[in-house]
Amino acid sequence: SIHDDDDDDAYDGEDGASAGEVRAKYEARRKAKEISEQRGGRALPMDSAAAAVAKASFRGVISTCFEDHMGAYVELEERQLLEFVDQLVAEETWGKRTPKEKSILHNINNQTRSVSLGGAAAGEVLASAGQVFINIKKVFKRCSNLTRGKPLLALHGVFSRVLRKYAAGLRARAEAAGKILNDVKKHPSGSAGPDGDDALVDEVKCLCLIVNTAEYCNETVGPLAESMRRMLDGAQLKEAVDASDAEDEFAGCVGGALTTMTLGIEARAELASGIAKVNWSALEMVGDQSPYVDALTRALAAFVPTVKATVSANYFRFFCEKLAGGVAPKLYRATFKCKRFSDAGAQQFLLDLHAVKTILIDLPTTQSADYEEDLSGRTEKPTYVVPPAYGRAVTREMGKCEALVKVILSPHEGLGDTYRALLPDGTPGDFRAVCELKGMKKADVSAATEATFGRAGAQANLVAAGAVASSSSFA
Repeated sequence: SIHDDDDDDAYDGEDGASAGEVRAKYEARRKAKEISEQRGGRALPMDSAAAAVAKASFRGVISTCFEDHMGAYVELEERQLLEFVDQLVAEETWGKRTPKEKSILHNINNQTRSVSLGGAAAGEVLASAGQVFINIKKVFKRCSNLTRGKPLLALHGVFSRVLRKYAAGLRARAEAAGKILNDVKKHPSGSAGPDGDDALVDEVKCLCLIVNTAEYCNETVGPLAESMRRMLDGAQLKEAVDASDAEDEFAGCVGGALTTMTLGIEARAELASGIAKVNWSALEMVGDQSPYVDALTRALAAFVPTVKATVSANYFRFFCEKLAGGVAPKLYRATFKCKRFSDAGAQQFLLDLHAVKTILIDLPTTQSADYEEDLSGRTEKPTYVVPPAYGRAVTREMGKCEALVKVILSPHEGLGDTYRALLPDGTPGDFRAVCELKGMKKADVSAATEATFGRAGAQANLVAAGAVASSSSFA
């Protein structure tokens, strides 16, 4: 037989026993055998207790007694973190270059240049962001070693408030940069060269870094919350972890900084005031593009390369769309604020609009601020491709401005038909403004409006200054 004597005895009388009884008998004999081997056949009183202790876990038994009394500790950590954030924001350089760095950059640009599709600094974030998360993780680790219950969850709320405070610091600095860029009189552009005014370029760089930093924080908040969930004990505590507030704050910072930057650069171009300065009715012949177009070119050359070199490709494309989507409606509105167009003036304005459209379409192909050219003067230019959807959007928006000027250029006879054909969404008020821009008499304006829109349109008390461009399709 392959069984020993003990095993043979184990089968005695089992034919009529149930499966449960058989298992119980085997378990009793196994325990008896273990006791026999460990204690020489004697069962000690502490054997069962020792077995129970071996299966028990004492982790957290003592620390949980103090969880309801750790509020002061959590408050201390919060106070220290908030003070640290204030200090970091106050000491942050916001990407501002020192005089030595500016001198080095100027020498590099004059001596060695090369073209790159993206800036070497793309994705660069503010140093304060890394310090904020390093300190949060230190506090997280310190508290998780003490407890994994309610105090740790309370600390998650602390982290959320600290991060929102840091986001508020980013937003406040972005608003300050926007005020500087928009206040053209107090902070006029200095150099007309490609580098622009250093102080203004630093403000644009600051906004770019805020975009990168807010995006980095937004992407880091989620994993931090997930680490908190893994560390907490109990499903109820895990479910209470929510990082959406902090994520929303940083996402808002990204969009706000991009919007502030585009509006600031638009303000630097001074399109509306530049168009208003031209006496369009006095022009007798068409020449080169007008000075306001040159001003737009200089503004874009001064700031856009820095944007491309600093933010990611996706955000740079968003910036281009936002900028182009703001320029086109501004030109449309500025047209109605002019007094009158001669035929030559309208043709000149149409030529300017075509130049602006070309500039906007080529905006995504702008060279980064860190491009270089070798000493021999040879430049190897990469192939840039304008996104087709972006090009179509610019053409569509600028097409509205061009259509408006074409209506101004059209003869009085059939003016209404031309207006309806080129501007199908045009209002009677806009039509009256177009007639006035053509120099038509009031009686002729009323007659043309009535012929085009009926008596109600002719009697409408609308002025051209109140005309509002249709919404942009760059969203």
